[in-house]
Amino acid sequence: MNKLVFSTNKPIALHLHAIEGKERESQFGGPQHLFSAEEGVFYVSEAAGKMIAAQLKKLGVQPGDPVEICKAETDAGRGRKQIQWLVSVPLAEGPPPEPPAEVPAPRLVAVPARTAATAAPERPRWAETLTIHTNALIDVYATVLRHANEQQAGIRPDDVRALLTTMFIQYAQKGGLNSNA
Repeated sequence: MNKLVFSTNKPIALHLHAIEGKERESQFGGPQHLFSAEEGVFYVSEAAGKMIAAQLKKLGVQPGDPVEICKAETDAGRGRKQIQWLVSVPLAEGPPPEPPAEVPAPRLVAVPARTAATAAPERPRWAETLTIHTNALIDVYATVLRHANEQQAGIRPDDVRALLTTMFIQYAQKGGLNSNA
């Protein structure tokens, strides 16, 4: 079976055979986790294996479901970098969802036509969906921030952002992002 190697910041699409890695002894000492997928196998540290398994469980991934795993380099502050393992579930095929009705429609801006030589590669459907949801969330944040400034003196933008983030996560966990209600 192919051994998969993760390049930094490049996700790999996989269909895992199990959502938890099998613990194995590392040739460098200490335990490591072995994950197997239709596309091959990969080994990660014990801590990374636990992070990946926890994210798979949180996302409700079942063996055989399509997932993307990325070994992402993130900024840890003061010029330091850290590695995080990120798991995402590709969105189902079909048209991207419409933004919620209460959010104003996006503003249209004229963009010059691209020639074949300058055309950007076609973005995946999940990227379009993520763009729509992010733009809608920005509009919601602007609305609630404006309300806070007009109605409640002394509320900081960070407090509004924290409240909005908490509510968005709770809404998403209840499946509220799959409807336009």
